[in-house]
Amino acid sequence: MTQFNRSGEQFFPFGYPGIDLYSQGGREDTKAAESGLYYRSRVAPDLSQAIDKCLDGTSSFADMSFDALQAWNESAWKVPHGTLAASTRFADKLGEELDEAEQALEEFRDTRDNRHLIEEIGDVGWGINALASNGRAVISDSLKDRVYSYLTGTRIYTESGSFDYPDWYDEAAKFVVRRGPLNIGDVDALVGAGFVPQHSPVMNLYEPEKISPTHELCWNFKFYIPALRSLNEQLHGSETYIPHDNGEHISHEIGKIAAEATLRIAAIAHYAGSSFEEVVSLNIAKINNRITLNIIDKSDGERT
Repeated sequence: MTQFNRSGEQFFPFGYPGIDLYSQGGREDTKAAESGLYYRSRVAPDLSQAIDKCLDGTSSFADMSFDALQAWNESAWKVPHGTLAASTRFADKLGEELDEAEQALEEFRDTRDNRHLIEEIGDVGWGINALASNGRAVISDSLKDRVYSYLTGTRIYTESGSFDYPDWYDEAAKFVVRRGPLNIGDVDALVGAGFVPQHSPVMNLYEPEKISPTHELCWNFKFYIPALRSLNEQLHGSETYIPHDNGEHISHEIGKIAAEATLRIAAIAHYAGSSFEEVVSLNIAKINNRITLNIIDKSDGERT
């Protein structure tokens, strides 16, 4: 298991243990605002400003970091962070969002209009990120770790009968050793270079691989949701003490699933003629509007 050293003022999710005593964030409580929604008491103004710059057009969503996206994703929860209640809530919501994404995929096949599909897979991504944060996983680090597994484990069978590196090898190499957090555009660059998530990161590929949105939404994501729920419940639902190493292992597994899901959402977006950048930008605008109007759930009031 790769350990990423996040120290100082770097982003980390609620309950993240740190590498040593000096890199731990100290005690942190989540507090409900006047709206009744929960926010972390540890604020990251630089990450919040990065989101604002993208929304007002002074910066590109492609240049926004995954840390900024994950910190934004932790805003306006209906239950406190790092709890069993959050594990249950987000897993349930993810099931609903996945059903809507499947319906949007069918619409896309009929109309070739991708906006609804991009919107719905953005909602799925939001739920995945929420369960990752609740499970103490850092999306950016998990993506580097997962793509490194693909980088070292994938070879292409050539016409000459030998095995070679895939066309996306160099892009993936830059991806995994990037200093600091990954940006949204880094995932689009990787998928644009021909990367396609596989059944396993360790494979010999004998023919060009393609993404199947139907397989992803109707099969893979239906596995990811209960897996993320179960792992979160192990962290937050146990009545006995979980040793540090065991907790780290659970969070690592949560991050691995979240990273794989993120790569597959990006691949679906590219399949539909869009980008992960558009997925993120539409989702942020949509969720921000619902937070402002306090209509996080369908039961909160009418949505437009």
